[in-house]
Amino acid sequence: MSYSNRKWNIITVAEVTSLPIDFNTVMQNNINTMRKSVDGTKTFVKYETSQPTVLANAGKTEYTHSQILEILSTWEWTVRSSSDIFESGSINFTTSDSTVSTSNNTIVLTSHGLYTGQSVRYVGGTNIGGLTSGENYYVVYVDANTIKLATSVGNALSGTAISLTSVPSTNTSQFFYINEKLTSFTSNTTNVSTSNNTITLTSHDMTTGQNIRYIGATNIGGLTSGTDYYVINVDTNTIKLATTPANALSGTNITLSSAPDSDETQYFHRLLQQKSFTANSSNVSTDNNTITLTGHSLHNGDIVRYYGATAIGGLTSNNVYSVIRVDANTIKLASTTANASAGNNITLSSAPTSDETQYLYI
Repeated sequence: MSYSNRKWNIITVAEVTSLPIDFNTVMQNNINTMRKSVDGTKTFVKYETSQPTVLANAGKTEYTHSQILEILSTWEWTVRSSSDIFESGSINFTTSDSTVSTSNNTIVLTSHGLYTGQSVRYVGGTNIGGLTSGENYYVVYVDANTIKLATSVGNALSGTAISLTSVPSTNTSQFFYINEKLTSFTSNTTNVSTSNNTITLTSHDMTTGQNIRYIGATNIGGLTSGTDYYVINVDTNTIKLATTPANALSGTNITLSSAPDSDETQYFHRLLQQKSFTANSSNVSTDNNTITLTGHSLHNGDIVRYYGATAIGGLTSNNVYSVIRVDANTIKLASTTANASAGNNITLSSAPTSDETQYLYI
């Protein structure tokens, strides 16, 4: 079957009635025949030839068959099992009185594989009381099948958990999106060199400029637990750390002044992906409010953290934004996931006057 004339638009479930969608102009018959996202907040319409007027007026993005298949394969639209969390980046669970305990402030996630301090993004159609869908939280490990959540890395390490005040009255499928991967190492005077300012991480596979978060009960001198740093790749088993991506690229490392006196297991939490681009007037369009990011593989609503030494006008370095996908090589940014869903992008007012390597951390 040929899909060359067929197009898809992603909309919120609420927009089916608020726009409203005229089912005489699309290929679905009613809302019950429309596929929903995992959290139940989004759906899509499909049609042939011309975009229906109501969707065009709302500024909805048109996707081809190959583009919509790519989008629908992501964690936002397809549930994965907990056994492949590091591949899929998500853990699915069903809310009920047996999985969410308001008396213990715990959530049951069978064989979750998470660690204290790990960052997760919660997505729920009907929020668990105390949590907000789309927000990032930090894991407090209880046991192999149970976690609590905290509002910061520091709170997670101290065991200060969020109070869970209610469970959705109807069992709902919800999930946690895994923001980071974990690398553990033994922190001691052998693996932490204060003379070379290096840390030994055997076969670490990290790259220069990569964003990592350091977690340690006894801080390495010069580092602070819960703080983000940037890798300087010395060799396959050794790294240095920098305070910014620019410092990492220039080789300006942090001075390590001490190591724990006795062996201590410490961690680096790594973001799943880092994307770099050249920020200049060619790749940053102030006319269209777009950023060219070749082969970005991002989707509407993806959360990214932006870094630029010379910030693009309208953006702030180290702030979090939500993606609006324009095409396979182009994106816009929104201030919230709700704005991204509505297509309300940030106005980009300027680009760096000379080429500058900048980053989106995903």
